[in-house]
Amino acid sequence: MTGLSWAFAAAFALTALVDWWATHLGRTPVRWVSKPAALAALVGVAATAHPEIGMGARAWLVAGLVLSLAGDVFLLLPERWFVAGLGSFLLGHIAYVVALQAEHASWGWLLVGLAVVVVAVAVVGRRIVVGVRAGDHPELFGPVIAYLVVISAMVVSAFGTAA
Repeated sequence: MTGLSWAFAAAFALTALVDWWATHLGRTPVRWVSKPAALAALVGVAATAHPEIGMGARAWLVAGLVLSLAGDVFLLLPERWFVAGLGSFLLGHIAYVVALQAEHASWGWLLVGLAVVVVAVAVVGRRIVVGVRAGDHPELFGPVIAYLVVISAMVVSAFGTAA
């Protein structure tokens, strides 16, 4: 990492701690600053880190973080913005998958990741899906499936980097 990316990492650590404190104490006005500031600092880390991450992967990583920042802001807003927040996070996770695939290094590790995901979906994912379908909001069944697929792809892709 560069000196600037270390400074952004330190800013992230500080703002994340402030956000956790504000969340614990219910200090909503502080969260309006600390929550987006933490993600903005992570964007800074990703944008200024050493070039061992390829430029294509870096661009997708930064895009994913910016979309996650938008998701955080949407979730701070009134409930009518909830779907926009979820959509931002979903698009962010897709950007992470593209970034991780750009750094693909190992078919073997990709298969290990696939095995981990299959077990996790069988043990946990199935319960989540059944719970959503039988719960108070069955209309979330489709979005939950979409999230499971995208997050599963992200896990498999992360294993495939062999990092």
